Amino acid sequence: MGALKLAAVLGLVSVLLGYYFLKDTDVEPPKMADQWWGKGATPKEDSKDIIKFEIRVNATEIDGLKLRLENTRYFEALEDVQSFQYGFHATYMKQVVNYWMESYLPNWAKHEEHLNKFPHFKTMIGGIMVHFIHIKPKLKTGQTSTPLVLMHGWAGSVYEFYRAIDLLTDQRSDTVFEIICPSIPGFGWSEAPHRAGFDQVATARVFLRLMDRLKLNRFYIQGGDWGFIVAKYMTLLQPAKILGLHMNMAVYQFPWSPTLGGMARQLIADKFPALFVKTEDMWKVINTAEKLMFWVQEMGFFHLQATKPDTVGFGLTDSPVGLAAYILEKFSTLTNEDYRNAPDGNLEKDFSLDDLLTNVMVYWTTNTITSSMRYYKEFFEREGNEKFNAKVKSVPTGLACYSNEVGGCAPKEFTDLNYLNTIHYSDAPKGGHFAAFEVPDYFVKDIKTFVNKVEKLKKDETE
Repeated sequence: MGALKLAAVLGLVSVLLGYYFLKDTDVEPPKMADQWWGKGATPKEDSKDIIKFEIRVNATEIDGLKLRLENTRYFEALEDVQSFQYGFHATYMKQVVNYWMESYLPNWAKHEEHLNKFPHFKTMIGGIMVHFIHIKPKLKTGQTSTPLVLMHGWAGSVYEFYRAIDLLTDQRSDTVFEIICPSIPGFGWSEAPHRAGFDQVATARVFLRLMDRLKLNRFYIQGGDWGFIVAKYMTLLQPAKILGLHMNMAVYQFPWSPTLGGMARQLIADKFPALFVKTEDMWKVINTAEKLMFWVQEMGFFHLQATKPDTVGFGLTDSPVGLAAYILEKFSTLTNEDYRNAPDGNLEKDFSLDDLLTNVMVYWTTNTITSSMRYYKEFFEREGNEKFNAKVKSVPTGLACYSNEVGGCAPKEFTDLNYLNTIHYSDAPKGGHFAAFEVPDYFVKDIKTFVNKVEKLKKDETE
């Protein structure tokens, strides 16, 4: 019996090793195709106009929000729970709401002015009005700028890039960027699609059309969260247009869409990390069960939004406090899982309450929380998320590993299997899921390091 067990174990190990050393099968990338997302079943021709846009919220709406906040119905907190372990703590929420009413909203004009500090625009693509920030920096004589597309995710918005944009467009730097920062349709000031099926591939197509509209034929792209997925799809759709792909999620396949080779690779590395990675990178491949448990504990919102987003949308659309609790709790736990143990979720440790509330206001004033949540359902319902596992073959790629990223990072030995031209992989000294918002200085430094590597390679090739 012992011999049979040993044979079975050896057989299983052989199969796993076989999967590990086999290259993952390349997946056929998605295709570039125009689609109609406007009102009505009959597609109409898009207006090609690019319209200057300013963020303006009328006083009546601000007064209505204040009235809702004043009439919030609270629940009683558990006496023996003084943390975010059960979610956003009721005692701290009362403090947030008081600040929102008494300090933030009376200064809304100042926050609105801050939102308008960069030039905003809209243009129609596929029947919907797409919002974007576009900054052409002032340059010194002889200086040039490089186009860079910044893409957000959920529960963020273009606002999470504001500090990074200041640094990226600073003419005092040796590397200056022309910034294009679009809102995903259904998020913030981009019109929500009016029909089912608008997924991350559709977003990539829309953003590529936006770049065509702006007459920018070659550019860099950067993304995190959903922006990370859109960035990769843009690269797969039209690689010739992408100067470089930079992402602040160092993963090589989705946990919810793994390949057999990827699963085997992770299982073996979890038990025998020294066989595959350097000592300092072992934390990236071990404790698989612990990472999966974290997903189970913290990703309930993901499952809810991927199945019945409209149901929860009623409550979040009607209640500003419900919306704030739902969004801000993610800025706690997804920044650092240990923040669950703090009575205020350590929200004000890495962010200001003003900035957090401004991000909430983006969703509240545009009434886009439900349409933003539908984005999760569309990912699983349409073109197939397996297309994400297609390999990026020629486009120079840079990955930044932030140690507190939800789900962790994959080591370069693994990411190289799907990003075949990775020229940059960095380990950030700190940071979590919302890197541009939390650690803008390092976020920008890493992008510049990557871009400078690409530009040097281009220069070396022409000499």
